[in-house]
Amino acid sequence: MGGAQRYVLLLARAFSKRAEVAIALGPDGNGWLSAEAEKHGIKTFKLPHLRRAIRPLGDLRAIFELRALLKKNNWDILHANSSKAGVVMALASRLANPAPAKTFYTAHGWVFEEKLPFPIKRFYLFLEWLGSRGRTGTIVLSKKEKTIALEKLGIASGQIHLIPHGLSERDAPKFLNREEARRELGISAGAFLLGTIANFYPTKALDVLIQSANEPELRQKNFEMAIIGDGPERKKLEDMIEASAEKDRFKLFFTIPDAGRLLRAFDIFVLPSRKEGLPFVILESLLAGLPIIATDVGGVKEAVGDAGIIVPPDDSSALAQALAEAIENENLREQLAENSRLRAAEIIRQGELMIEKTWTAYGL
Repeated sequence: MGGAQRYVLLLARAFSKRAEVAIALGPDGNGWLSAEAEKHGIKTFKLPHLRRAIRPLGDLRAIFELRALLKKNNWDILHANSSKAGVVMALASRLANPAPAKTFYTAHGWVFEEKLPFPIKRFYLFLEWLGSRGRTGTIVLSKKEKTIALEKLGIASGQIHLIPHGLSERDAPKFLNREEARRELGISAGAFLLGTIANFYPTKALDVLIQSANEPELRQKNFEMAIIGDGPERKKLEDMIEASAEKDRFKLFFTIPDAGRLLRAFDIFVLPSRKEGLPFVILESLLAGLPIIATDVGGVKEAVGDAGIIVPPDDSSALAQALAEAIENENLREQLAENSRLRAAEIIRQGELMIEKTWTAYGL
C-alpha cells in the first residue's frame, strides 16, 4: 500500500458519510485500494491505461478514459493524487462536457525536485505547471512544498491549501511491543536493529540504504538492517545485498500486512528516500516513539523536527555517518525517542484536521 493510496482511502471513507464518493484508479499495485474501498461500500472505476510510468499513447488513452467517465457522471468535485493523475485530470476535465465544477490535486512530493538530468527535470516541471493551470485548488503537505508551488509553478497563494497528513487514533497502527514484533520478524532480542518500511520503487532509494552499510563509518558498528516491503525493484535490491560484503546484516521481508504494527521491533527507523510528500510511515514511527534518520525530502524535515537526524538525499556516506552516530550514542537515541513520543498528540489531532481542512478546501 502506497501513501497516496492510503490518503485517498482515508478521505473517501470520511467523505462517504457526507456525499456520494467514488474512486477512479489505474491497474498498478496489488488491488489493495479497490478491495478496501469495497469493504467500506465505496464505488470504484478502473482506468486501465492510468499507469505510473510515462507512456505517451497509454497516457492519451487514460485521458480519454477519464473524460468518458466524467461525461457519464456529473461529478461536482474531482480530486487527483500522484503527478500522472494530476496531469490526466487537468486535460480530461477540460475535454469533458459537463466538466466537474471543481478540480483539486494533492502533491505527494514534486518529482522535478529529484536529482534528475536537466531536460527530464524541465519536462516534469512543465507537466506539473500544465496540470496546475485552471485547477481550483492544490493541496500541499508542508511549508516547503508550498514554497515550491508558489515560486516554481507560479500557483496563486489563494489556490494553495497547506494540509499536512495526520493519523486519527482509529487509523494509527495497533503496535506490537518490542518483544512481540521481534518474535514475529524472527529477530533476536539482543540485536541492534535498523529498519525501514517502503515500497520497492527507485524514489525510495533503498539502494542508497544498502550502500550505506558498506561505508567505512558504519561497517565497524554492530547492527542488523530490516527492510519490509516489495515492488518492481525487488530483484535489483536482492542482487545488491548478495553482492555486498555486509550481506549477512540484511533481513528482507516481503509484503507483511499492517507492517506498521511491527515498528517497535526497530531501534532506529530509517527513511532514505529521494522523493516524498509526507509519508505516513514517518508519522507512524513518531507514534511508535522511535528515533528517526531520514533524508531532507518533501515535508519529512518538518514532520520529524527534533525527533531525528536529517541528511541529504542520495548520499550514502552522510546516511552512514548519521546512523553510526545514533548507534554509538545511546543518550542521543533516548532524547530523539522522547522527542518522538512528544509529537504523538499533535499527529493524532492532525488526523482529524486533515479531513476537515480538506472538506473546507472543497468549499462544501
